[in-house]
Amino acid sequence: MATQVALMTSRPVVAAVSEQYDMTVEELTASVTSERVDRSQILRLTVEDGDPDRAVDIAESITNAFLERSAGRSLQAAGELTYITGRIDELEQRLADLQSGDPDQQLIVEQLIDLQVRLTDLQLPPDPPVELLTAPYELPDPVGPQPIRSAAAGALVGIVLAAVTMVFLLAKRRTTD
Repeated sequence: MATQVALMTSRPVVAAVSEQYDMTVEELTASVTSERVDRSQILRLTVEDGDPDRAVDIAESITNAFLERSAGRSLQAAGELTYITGRIDELEQRLADLQSGDPDQQLIVEQLIDLQVRLTDLQLPPDPPVELLTAPYELPDPVGPQPIRSAAAGALVGIVLAAVTMVFLLAKRRTTD
């Protein structure tokens, strides 16, 4: 699942979309986040943009690019599986045809072991199929900026700094007396 979270905002996926919106890959990457929802198998994609409609369009484009890339990985794995099983059959036949003590025997055995490891990796249970559960939509409250929260945080920092300054000045005054 961590792979899919990273893939959602990976350079190949974002690059496929950035040109459509006259953005650099870096700009688009900075405005997009993906995360796993709790401990589920569900991913959440968030796009921050000044224009809510454009943010929805970007989210939809990234989702489509991600889905296309995920489907391509499944097809690639299936092709690799076919190749590896064919190559194993071929090497097993060559091994059976060799005379005992032939110098190629060790090389073929090593190749068979490598292919068996790759085959085992490919046959591990795959990630669940990737599908779109909810179409992109605009959030009712914008993600940012939030001026009230920012003002409250600034006021709190100011109060803490004032208190620290007062303590410092009072401590300095007592040491000089």
